[in-house]
Amino acid sequence: MRSGYYQLQVKEPDVLKITFITWYDHYEFLIMSFGLINALGVFMNFINRVFQPHLDRFVVHDQHLRVVLQPLHENQFYAKFSKFEFLLPEVEFLGLVISANGILVDPNKISAIVNWKPPGNVTEVHSYYRCFVKGFSIIAIELAYKLLQDGNVIAYVSCQLKPHKRNYPTHDLELDVVVFTLKIWRQNLYGEKYHI
Repeated sequence: MRSGYYQLQVKEPDVLKITFITWYDHYEFLIMSFGLINALGVFMNFINRVFQPHLDRFVVHDQHLRVVLQPLHENQFYAKFSKFEFLLPEVEFLGLVISANGILVDPNKISAIVNWKPPGNVTEVHSYYRCFVKGFSIIAIELAYKLLQDGNVIAYVSCQLKPHKRNYPTHDLELDVVVFTLKIWRQNLYGEKYHI
């Protein structure tokens, strides 16, 4: 709306409530001013009353443009057309792009994520997500193992600690890693010499 608040008249008995004084004179607002606690609520209440017959049915489609603008005209409210855009093929709204093809995430909002370099190791994975996940260090407590052959990694395995194992001393956790790993890869290790 063009000067939306300034289009609402203040009731005569309430004018005294929003007066102000300067060095030179005493002034009274005859119209709604910005900064009043109730200004937004009063303005939205008025707009809702103006559009009451149409709320939750439309106020979006181009066929209804005249129906939407007519109540504004009848109530002597004026729209600021520089703030309007008509017949757009898509609309950005709350981080989404809404179009005839459906609702998609706004590419501008996710460009940083899309352009991230993939993490190369466990430490980089942790650094990417640590700031976004509350209690990440507790969630990500893991026993990390790898199977090597001739110095090359063949496979990785990890698991989260069970709650009762979080209090184990380090040497018990290391032994648990060995036992777990031998169980997981017994088919690869059976009958072979290996180094732990």
